[in-house]
Amino acid sequence: MPSEYWIHTLANKLPVIQNWIEDTLLAYHSQTTPVADLDLPHLGRYFPQKLLREVKTVHLSELLPLPPLSEIGLDEFSSSEEPATYEAVTYGDTIFLREALRSEVLYFHELVHVLQWERLGNKHYLFAYIAGLLEFGYDNNPLEEIAFSLQEEFRRGELPTDVTDRIHKHSDTIWQKTAGVYSVA
Repeated sequence: MPSEYWIHTLANKLPVIQNWIEDTLLAYHSQTTPVADLDLPHLGRYFPQKLLREVKTVHLSELLPLPPLSEIGLDEFSSSEEPATYEAVTYGDTIFLREALRSEVLYFHELVHVLQWERLGNKHYLFAYIAGLLEFGYDNNPLEEIAFSLQEEFRRGELPTDVTDRIHKHSDTIWQKTAGVYSVA
């Protein structure tokens, strides 16, 4: 479990991360396309049309933009800053994907993250995600576990329609555990 020092450091660095994300979103704004404008016929069964119209995507041939966590004093994450290892990354309502890896399954996974961001808000999502990385690693991060689980159900065609409530409930549970364990609000 992360130390009190780490929790305090992360809490102090969240505004820097949030500013980096805002600057990144602004820099790529002219390159965005709504998910609803893409040829992804199955997503509408699981996500509200309003969401698909509002969520933006950026397709990149180059590496994905990742916050420079070690540069801002979160050295524990220097190994997770290797952009070549990521297929996609989501910041709020914007999904960044590597052009060569576009697939409906990947969009589904990232839309789960969009709903998590929406439910938790920027500060709580970032804190829960980063705390999950530090404590459990990427694959076992609670916010990733639900995204991978639902992604697999989607891939197999075993998912009930509109997964929003399920994602929101799971996000609430993650935040309750995170806030309780780390004494953050």
